[in-house]
Amino acid sequence: MTAAVVDASIVLAWFGPAAEDDVVAANRVLHEHKAETVTLWAPPLLFLEAINVAARRWRWEEGLIVGLPRRLQLLGLNIAEPDLQAIASWAARGLTAYDATYVALAEARGVPLLTSDRKILGTAPAIARHPARR
Repeated sequence: MTAAVVDASIVLAWFGPAAEDDVVAANRVLHEHKAETVTLWAPPLLFLEAINVAARRWRWEEGLIVGLPRRLQLLGLNIAEPDLQAIASWAARGLTAYDATYVALAEARGVPLLTSDRKILGTAPAIARHPARR
């Protein structure tokens, strides 16, 4: 079984609007996770980002927003917090602290980060992969 870290761009594609290519690739990752052919990791920050996007960008109604944490938990992602110093190191290279959290976790676990975020892909090419091109 392989492993990877997923960021909000991948997980949010499972729940709401995203570019078609990103949705297809993200859904393939979800299918592999459900089939237990890949183990997925994420930092706790993922849950906050997902709730924020659902509430602010997608403007979901209250019932959907309130139900989102449970739906996220049911995904069965492995949750781990990366080292703060590693996050700072990636932030110093140009990533937001939020994006750096995902990169630092992938780096610490020695697994790729699956993302569709261009800034992350460009800043951490040795770690970050678009799920359609892994």
